[in-house]
Amino acid sequence: MSASQASIPPAYQRRFGRLPVEVSVELVRVRMTAGDIASLDIHDVIPLGDLTDQPVALSVRGRIFAVGDLMVADKSLMVKLTSMVSGPGDTPQDGEE
Repeated sequence: MSASQASIPPAYQRRFGRLPVEVSVELVRVRMTAGDIASLDIHDVIPLGDLTDQPVALSVRGRIFAVGDLMVADKSLMVKLTSMVSGPGDTPQDGEE
């Protein structure tokens, strides 16, 4: 059990712990002009730059709860969590390796 789960009463963990939640993973933000966006068409390519060393943010309903590194294993793209955000306004807490 994680430290954040330890503070949640067991009754709530049993009741709400299995509710599905959509997690968003933000790879990168790209700045474009409105004109560039308006001129986009099918098959156009938007360069994202070098993502190899960029951390990704994980969020639920727009609130970041963790940060991680992209990984590839068994031909699948994954995220290894490197820090957690415990509450609104908190800064990410680095994980221990």
